[in-house]
Amino acid sequence: MKFNVYSYSDKGNRENNEDSVKTLQVDDELIAVVADGLGGYQSGKVASDIAVTTIMDSMQEKIHSEEKLLKTIEIINTKIRQQHKKRNMMSTIAVLWIQLKKFTATAINVGDTRIYQFRDGKVIFQSVDHSVAQMAVFVGEITESEIRNYAGRNKLIRALGADAKVKVECESLNIRTGDSFLLCSDGFWELISEDNMIKTLQKASSPKEWAESMQYLIENSECSDKDNNSAVVVMVQ
Repeated sequence: MKFNVYSYSDKGNRENNEDSVKTLQVDDELIAVVADGLGGYQSGKVASDIAVTTIMDSMQEKIHSEEKLLKTIEIINTKIRQQHKKRNMMSTIAVLWIQLKKFTATAINVGDTRIYQFRDGKVIFQSVDHSVAQMAVFVGEITESEIRNYAGRNKLIRALGADAKVKVECESLNIRTGDSFLLCSDGFWELISEDNMIKTLQKASSPKEWAESMQYLIENSECSDKDNNSAVVVMVQ
């Protein structure tokens, strides 16, 4: 097996882009990170940059483990909180760590930046948002499909830098040839349904083609105030 990767980040209609995206490939391993900064002018960008840079610096070392990734998230939380005293800022994060030789992937997220895994034309994994809208789904107030139009969708209940202790969602996933992954900020997924993610994936021959097809949908959506939108797409072949 091997993986092919493509990433992009766009500011949408906003003045600044507070999203940060990075990927790192070493032999049969891949680390992909998407972070969405919060905090207004420039501060959100500082927070998301801290998140992705700290992950990448940590994974440059040879010893990789799930425990190390989780510890790194704690370090990021502390770094952002230290800056938070000077500037009101936080960040969401989604991290995907693929180990081809072990046929496994680790998915970590805080906030509403999402991770999807696709197989055989279906979503077989979707990360859980840490948001008021997701809580409304859990209590039966709305359905999963209604999250995108929920009034409190942008209100988070978890974010890096928000509290001294950060609660992290961490899932171990099995992978096989033909699987695809998507990491994306809320400005991306709020304008693209899961059905359209699948439809564009089925027509795409490469990660770049898949990502550009979804970007086209964002650019041509009826939304007049497009948020920063960023994504990493991965195809395992």
